[in-house]
Amino acid sequence: MQHTPTANGSNGRGPDGRFLKGNPGGPGNPYARRVAQFRAALLARIKVGDLRAIADRLVEQAKAGDLLAIREVLNRTVGHVPKHVDRLTETLERGAANDAITALVVDRLVRNLEADFAPEARPALRDWLMAAALGSDGGGRR
Repeated sequence: MQHTPTANGSNGRGPDGRFLKGNPGGPGNPYARRVAQFRAALLARIKVGDLRAIADRLVEQAKAGDLLAIREVLNRTVGHVPKHVDRLTETLERGAANDAITALVVDRLVRNLEADFAPEARPALRDWLMAAALGSDGGGRR
């Protein structure tokens, strides 16, 4: 059953419930101006060289085995695991053979990245890649 919208006072809407021309809209984000000031202050302070130094430090921490730094570098460069990978995850969960194939793929990825990461960082890298392939708890179940 369809319901015909009705105007409920002078709320800036027409009889069909849509906003009328000239409606000013809502109040907006009350913090937007303040956040813009913070961003402007930060951008005025940080130079390109500063960002390079920060990135260099983050990469060095990742190479040294810092799991949080590894995650940050991979998330910022390779990207977060997209939602559509959940379908792939379900497929990979269906059997031990698929898990073995996933492990082989992850091992190949780690071998390709070995020159860029310290030996002690490689297990964390392997774990992160397996979690990304199989889901956050290692089994793909969310």
